[in-house]
Amino acid sequence: RWSWWSIEHFDTFFSILLKFGTLDNSVKEEAWRIAVLGVEQHTETLARIFSSERLDSQEKLAHLNALQMEVYILVELYQCFEDEGKSSHQIVTTKKGKGRKNKEESG
Repeated sequence: RWSWWSIEHFDTFFSILLKFGTLDNSVKEEAWRIAVLGVEQHTETLARIFSSERLDSQEKLAHLNALQMEVYILVELYQCFEDEGKSSHQIVTTKKGKGRKNKEESG
């Protein structure tokens, strides 16, 4: 069942984003798992929410704002993982390989 996790815990997730590079991988992965699960549950609920005539425009707007916060968290977490992956990949791939010559040496 979906909850208002993105609003209730936005500060926590924002702190995770700010300190992403210093956190243990288990914390990062758990934040990702919670964010993905929250977005999945909310998107499953949205069709019912927006087709309901019982909800007024303020309630619908609240759900749209929550969804926007959830997507922001998810996209930023994804970007942090991508950036972290690129950093570690660059360290490995920028080393000069064995047997390779510089252009100056070969020319």
